[in-house]
Amino acid sequence: MQPEQQVQYEQPQAYSPDQVGVYPQNVTHPQIAPVPGNVIYVQAPKYSNNAVRMWTYIILGLGILIGIIGWSSDSYLGIGLGTMGFCGMLWACLIPEVIFYHGMVNHNNSNGQGTGWAITNLVFGYLLLAGGAISLFFMMLDF
Repeated sequence: MQPEQQVQYEQPQAYSPDQVGVYPQNVTHPQIAPVPGNVIYVQAPKYSNNAVRMWTYIILGLGILIGIIGWSSDSYLGIGLGTMGFCGMLWACLIPEVIFYHGMVNHNNSNGQGTGWAITNLVFGYLLLAGGAISLFFMMLDF
């Protein structure tokens, strides 16, 4: 691409099958897709932050493990600690999810992509974090 050329962003149009190329969906760098005419479409990279998502799965797995160990106990203390451990880890795994969706909103804003679902997930994530914090607080008071 020459420095004097400008990249135009507009909605893709319907082309005949011999004009359309097949491009990979999961790209890590922008690709320039030539199309007929003077318009060059640049495919924005898909947001992927698997490291943050992996923490969610690790915390959730630990919570399930703590819950199973506590619930297999015969004592009230073991069952209570298992329940609190499971609920606490379930609450804690929402923190990396909220971080993930913050990054997705920033990425989509910078690439001109939609942010509707990311913002929806952020709102529900914050609501669940607030509700879970209140629930855990009262669970600890009752324990």
